[in-house]
Amino acid sequence: MKRKIALGCILGVLVGTAGAASADILTSWNGTDYAIVTQWHGTWDQAREMALAKGWDLAAVTSQAEQNFLVSVLDNNHLSGEFWLGGRQTGTNLAPDQGWQWVTGEDSSYTSWAKGEPNDWHGINERYLGMLGSHDWNWNDEHANSNITGYVAERTGSPAPVPEPASMLLLSTGLLGLAGLRQRKGR
Repeated sequence: MKRKIALGCILGVLVGTAGAASADILTSWNGTDYAIVTQWHGTWDQAREMALAKGWDLAAVTSQAEQNFLVSVLDNNHLSGEFWLGGRQTGTNLAPDQGWQWVTGEDSSYTSWAKGEPNDWHGINERYLGMLGSHDWNWNDEHANSNITGYVAERTGSPAPVPEPASMLLLSTGLLGLAGLRQRKGR
């Protein structure tokens, strides 16, 4: 009985971890792959860490055409909330509209700010970029908290794919099964 409980706990942890880090929507446009991770709450830094660990980075939106594409994906999947993008404000003591750069180093001259943004709301230093569903997916400057719905990541080329929860479950189940067989043979 203890073995069954332990096995259930281990599988639950592995599946929970894999599910939290997997992409819910995978799509491509103009030679770039996009992964949209939903139902995930974390800071901008945590989102970037997760994306980088899989060979991706947070998305840099550098044109109206790219913005339109992402808006159509978010709308077609009936999503809402706010999603981290790969923009951040660099430097210190800057006005809300100064110093914004993409983590990818791409040109940052294109913007799609929501009305009244960026604004350092109520004097809070908002240095991170999100796409806000309640403002037609235009951009919002945010502080680094974890009230965000998810994130949009991108990659160019073909690095390692984002693992799906089912793959992680099969892998972990197989590894645990092998470990059990080894213990049984050792008796």
